[in-house]
Amino acid sequence: MTIDKHRESNISKVELKINRYIIENITEENLVVNVVAAREAPQDRFQLRGLRVRITAVADPEANLPQSAELKADYIAPGTEAYARFEAATRRLYNLDEDAVLNLAPYDVYFLADGARIEPEDGRVRVSMRFTAPVVADVAGEVEVLQSGVVHIRQDGTEEKLDGSLKLDADGAMTGADFTVDSFSIMGAVEEIGVAFEAANAVRADLASFIESVSINGVTLGEDGQYHLVPGARYTLALGFRENDENQFAESNLTLQLPDWLNSKNLSGTFDLEGVEDSAGIARIVANNRYSVDSNNVLTINWNTNDPNYNNFQDARNAYFDFAITGK
Repeated sequence: MTIDKHRESNISKVELKINRYIIENITEENLVVNVVAAREAPQDRFQLRGLRVRITAVADPEANLPQSAELKADYIAPGTEAYARFEAATRRLYNLDEDAVLNLAPYDVYFLADGARIEPEDGRVRVSMRFTAPVVADVAGEVEVLQSGVVHIRQDGTEEKLDGSLKLDADGAMTGADFTVDSFSIMGAVEEIGVAFEAANAVRADLASFIESVSINGVTLGEDGQYHLVPGARYTLALGFRENDENQFAESNLTLQLPDWLNSKNLSGTFDLEGVEDSAGIARIVANNRYSVDSNNVLTINWNTNDPNYNNFQDARNAYFDFAITGK
């Protein structure tokens, strides 16, 4: 402790300095003591090195986070209630239905001081998150990232997309995220995944593998349960084709061996695909697709890939079309 005495205008002033406290306004005539604690400078840089994630957070001075604060992050595992909440929030924020494939990496990120959670008083915090191993979608096939971002569920339950971006490797797996936030709770990297199926296993040109429905117009069904054909009569074979995750339409030269009784050899023409939905769910038409039947009664179909609506048809994973051909 140090005591310095000064005399100015017959008033004695004493300034006392004790460790981190300053005692001011002590006079010999009026011993009133005001004690003001010397304020610590706030901490503005935090680092966390965990088994799954490494995080660096840089806070604005207005955040006023104390020197004793620690950055924490709890992993949120699939199958937990918190994970389900995070997934539901992601689907709402990105307008995704239940069929959309997601890759998620949520964490409960927070500051801890003296055993209690604390929040930044004001300002924002810049967060850099890096995963110790790439976060890979649990799907088979080649992955395409359709959209990505960072989702935050606030303490009051409200949801938001954060300003930031994801770090991805060459295969589309998530390696980290950079974003800015003003409060801390459940947050994490998200991406919507599209799966490209292996051509050798899924894309087929043989239309027989896509047949969903068959009907024959102009033929009569006998009492024996058999169709009875009359030689020389004209019949129309109506077929419905649908693709699925295991079978996808090839882009050209789709073929089908027509039955011998339907003589449609050397026919050709065009037809329209109706009911092709775009991304907004509006039905479109792919016009002027070509078909032909060769001398062996083999039907070949080629799509009009120049039609502006063809991409909507190609992007669908369960596209279908009806086709009818007449012969005798």
